[in-house]
Amino acid sequence: MIANELNRAKNLINSGDRTSARFCYERAFELIDLTSEDEKWRGKLKEFRRFRELLAELYVAQDQDVHRLEQLYIALLRLSAEAHRMLFPAAR
Repeated sequence: MIANELNRAKNLINSGDRTSARFCYERAFELIDLTSEDEKWRGKLKEFRRFRELLAELYVAQDQDVHRLEQLYIALLRLSAEAHRMLFPAAR
């Protein structure tokens, strides 16, 4: 669901609706915080918190950088081994 919010934010930024994109970031922050409490992510909590920090930098930036947002999206997917295998099969 976090990835969905990031993708939605990217689409809104591309369409010029930066206000709605900020709401997507805010929902992503809520989801990140909730996910951080899940035991399954305990081994990657440091990386997950760093991801949140980088997303916060984008959130407060005056100029929304879609390229950086896409990079964060890919980094998020790589935190999940299952998602990484599905999206990057050649990286095995």
